[in-house]
Amino acid sequence: MKATFLNALFIAGITLLGTSCNKVSNITGGGGGLTAGQCTFSFNTDKDFNGTKSINIPASATSSATKTDNLNTTQITLIANNFSVGSGKIASAQMTISVPKGSTTSGGNISVPFSGSSTQTATLIVSNLTAGQSKPAYAAETGTVVITKLTATDVEGTFSCYAVNDDDKTSINLSNGKFAGKFK
Repeated sequence: MKATFLNALFIAGITLLGTSCNKVSNITGGGGGLTAGQCTFSFNTDKDFNGTKSINIPASATSSATKTDNLNTTQITLIANNFSVGSGKIASAQMTISVPKGSTTSGGNISVPFSGSSTQTATLIVSNLTAGQSKPAYAAETGTVVITKLTATDVEGTFSCYAVNDDDKTSINLSNGKFAGKFK
């Protein structure tokens, strides 16, 4: 079930990527240059991740950053894809963060666990493949997201986690993760 869900999310991300491959900017660790609806990710891995241990997914026309208030929670969804014409690689990251409704970082950082509670939790799916390959996607199982900036228009933060691919039973550790988004 989880593997089927991961594959469906990955295909959705690649479909979104296919609509446009225009690179807007190369931003990591800050959302100052983002336009409304864009996001960016960067992270390192402890193992080879299709030829690299360092992933940078810059803001592009195919990224998305949304914030939705529900009854008791605010859901933040960030989706970023990057297609490198030179290498033929497609990197993708999809993160969803749920925090109590009305949360901001005015009182300090917000720590959100992967696999947390119903009002405070995060999910993350990452992949890095070469066009034409079906390399695995990894889903975060344990770890933490630290939101360092959350306003009505922006989100920024860091993350680290242990991620697993249920299809082939492999795992990687993600470290020095950064994300930034400007909401639509």
